[in-house]
Amino acid sequence: MCVPPIEEDKNKTPVGDEYEADAEPPVHDKYKVDDSHETKAKVSHDDVIYRIERIDHSIIDMKEMMNTMLSEAAAERKEQRQFRKEQREFRQEQRQFTKSVTEFINSYTDNSFNRSYSDTPMSNSYGELFK
Repeated sequence: MCVPPIEEDKNKTPVGDEYEADAEPPVHDKYKVDDSHETKAKVSHDDVIYRIERIDHSIIDMKEMMNTMLSEAAAERKEQRQFRKEQREFRQEQRQFTKSVTEFINSYTDNSFNRSYSDTPMSNSYGELFK
């Protein structure tokens, strides 16, 4: 038995991307809508430059804000150091004053008791209390 040869249709669309000259494009290409203009954002050169400048200004503003915050923190630390220094000086003056007053009271008490009550037996006990 002999199989007759298959006649090829010249209008038949071949498989793949190549088309014969007489062939019609495949159905999916024939009815395809060109929406590439909708999906691709068209941004002009000026828009890109504007956006870059806005980003640059934002970065500059953030740097300025950060520098301001750092200088404020440094000023606050300086104020805190000055305050602690003044506190130390004040406590030192307080200790010195307390020491002076204590010495004065002790010297006055010792001298007054020793001079006034030197003959009485109680003078020694009071004198010992204030030493």
